[in-house]
Amino acid sequence: MNARTKIISSVCVRLADICGRDPASLTLDSSIDELKLDSLALPQVLMAFEEEFGIVLRENEVISLLTARRVNDYVQVLDAAIHRTSPGA
Repeated sequence: MNARTKIISSVCVRLADICGRDPASLTLDSSIDELKLDSLALPQVLMAFEEEFGIVLRENEVISLLTARRVNDYVQVLDAAIHRTSPGA
């Protein structure tokens, strides 16, 4: 499994876990509204991704991420910047 696939899988599993949903029911096109992520769940999301990927997420930036795909893309870019790899690698 390459780094991109691992991050996609981890993002979906983490979001599903925090939302209390089956990971198989979540896609990258699932909206944050559909996932029922509220302001109380946001810190959980931030902490989960920071711990797993060793990155720092800015709450004001994460709020604008409206789908699981956009969350994934954001995590991919941060992870690539920290680990000096291409986001698509």
